Amino acid sequence: MLRVVCFQTNPKLGETLYNVLNASKLLGSLQARSRSLPPVANTLAVFPEMAFTGYNFAEEGLHSMVEKEAGASREWALNAAKSSGFHCVLGYPELCGRDSYNSAIWAGPNGLVYNYRKHHLYTVDEELGYKEGPGFRKFAVNLCGKEIIAAIGICMDLNPYRFEADFSEYEFGRFIVENDADLVVIPCAWMAVPPEEADPVKRMVAYWVTRLTPLINDSKERVVIICNRVGNEVNCTYGGSSCVLILGGPKKAQLVSAASCGSEDVLIVDLSIHNDQIKASVP
Repeated sequence: MLRVVCFQTNPKLGETLYNVLNASKLLGSLQARSRSLPPVANTLAVFPEMAFTGYNFAEEGLHSMVEKEAGASREWALNAAKSSGFHCVLGYPELCGRDSYNSAIWAGPNGLVYNYRKHHLYTVDEELGYKEGPGFRKFAVNLCGKEIIAAIGICMDLNPYRFEADFSEYEFGRFIVENDADLVVIPCAWMAVPPEEADPVKRMVAYWVTRLTPLINDSKERVVIICNRVGNEVNCTYGGSSCVLILGGPKKAQLVSAASCGSEDVLIVDLSIHNDQIKASVP
């Protein structure tokens, strides 16, 4: 059994220490709560894009925010995974030589599992000088005693490349199916739908599902975890709606659970994956 936990947080822009302490508090609460929940083989804790720095900081502040290998986000993820025994995924600004990337780290109890660099850059990423990642990637991770093929996308990776590619190309979704990934994790800083629109969570999740159409149309069931943030930055409001989905197979698209659109939340889902059949429950 795999327990998925989405921490839908409201990172304070530029307040790394505050955000790190908040994440530590949340993880500690999860550890305490886990003692009263059914036992599971592994826990996967997911945080949003730019989880500890905030996302839309001014260009002149980029240098101080971009993190070297031992930066706060990366170090926290590795230490938290080791001390808790959980797997942790979170987005962070990465500095590699002279280049900076919008990245996400997957840390496991035994160390680094994978580091992914955002491939489809949003306009803010380009304005801040981030380099484009080399492409979508798959990787193997041991969960629940077996090797799982996973993929990470970050926010804009769900959209058409630079909003210029044809909508129906579904680049990221097509990559997932063609590379037979089992599990997809997507940290986001996705803006809220217009306030005048009804049922914002439903509309947000429906759009994400549409962008993953190749998974819906495939015979294999796959787990998709989308962890979005909430809050406001520089005249921008983020839309939450973090969710766990099962896409593909005979049921096509299943929304297992979703968070609210406007407030911090913790989403917990237990998953059993056996012979490509996925069963989900909310403990």
